Amino acid sequence: VEFIVRNQQCLECQAEFRQGSWKSLVQVRQRVSHKRTFLYLEQLILKHQAHRGCLSIETFRDGMDFYFPDKGKAARFISFLENVCPIRVKTSKKLISTDDKSNLSNFKYTNFVEICPLCKDDLLLLPVKLARSLGSMSRLVIVKKISNLIHLLDPLTGQTASMTSEDYWRLNNFTPLI
Repeated sequence: VEFIVRNQQCLECQAEFRQGSWKSLVQVRQRVSHKRTFLYLEQLILKHQAHRGCLSIETFRDGMDFYFPDKGKAARFISFLENVCPIRVKTSKKLISTDDKSNLSNFKYTNFVEICPLCKDDLLLLPVKLARSLGSMSRLVIVKKISNLIHLLDPLTGQTASMTSEDYWRLNNFTPLI
């Protein structure tokens, strides 16, 4: 009697080990000297298992790359990021192959996610227009909390306000003082 053992893998495992198996890449970056918001985001990703379905993860000095097998899983991950921190997303796609007879194209998608450089307990000097639009706050404020909004606190009066990520990126001319 002669036995032949052939190991088999599921389709996702086979795709993981093939070269060029990912279809969508999410590059998450935060460009600050301290990474408090990024570290908080890592904890949330692990807690809620948002990285589920990810083929591989690579770390870099200013962020991480998440490789996904399809565009839908990457979109779900980006949606999670939008719900937990202020981000800005840029999307691009690259044509890998095309079949003119059957009218099919194969693309690889790259999503660049930039996390707001503000972190909890940062001291900010707001532009005059923004301070007026937030309920006539003083221009010197402290970042109280970072969630999908940026929560600000006036240390002199105790007045609080919230700023959306769209407002921050539109007026991207202020950075933390301390």
